Amino acid sequence: MAIRGAIFDMDGTLTESMHLWIEIGRRYLEGLGYKVSPEQNHEMTRMLLEPMALYMQDEFGLAKSQEQIIAEINRIVEPGYFEDVAVKPTVVESLEAMQERGIRMCVATATDRHLTEACLKRNGIDRFFSAIFTCGEEHCNKRTSQIYDKARAHLGTSPEETYIFEDTYVSILGAKQSGCRVVALEDRWSEKKRDLIKETADVYVARMGDLDLDLL
Repeated sequence: MAIRGAIFDMDGTLTESMHLWIEIGRRYLEGLGYKVSPEQNHEMTRMLLEPMALYMQDEFGLAKSQEQIIAEINRIVEPGYFEDVAVKPTVVESLEAMQERGIRMCVATATDRHLTEACLKRNGIDRFFSAIFTCGEEHCNKRTSQIYDKARAHLGTSPEETYIFEDTYVSILGAKQSGCRVVALEDRWSEKKRDLIKETADVYVARMGDLDLDLL
């Protein structure tokens, strides 16, 4: 069945921004004077901001509210989203081609809304998307299909005619649970999982522009 709906991750898929989040928990805590062990750092790299904030409270006795921790971490990455992060090569051309075909598009991201909106707008690609769904607002992560199911319901398309665009192995596993087709975009931060990503996704491309819409 031809593609009628597309759900896009942002970081590492639409934009070159994964580097902003590398070891963000460790960097935040060390900036406050805490020592973070390799084991603690590893635990935090697997978490979204809400569970990470709770972990910091429990593990390090951080005397701040969950909301304050999240806000302070977001402030670390804000300059990147507000000023520096660019879209990946061929993304704009691909989105234009999908728009011309009448494909409905939205964003499903683990990044908070104000960062996502600022980044998409500054890069001029917000015009392609009818909605943004964030893990924080949906109270979920991307290990399940929850955020993708919500996004697809908004698009009004069936799983068979909806494609999800992702770059990380964990997110691809969650996307597959939705019953939608999954397109994996190559990203250097997911290089260690590349073979698993290729085995799991329905389509794997190095760049968005390598995708042949006629074959979807």
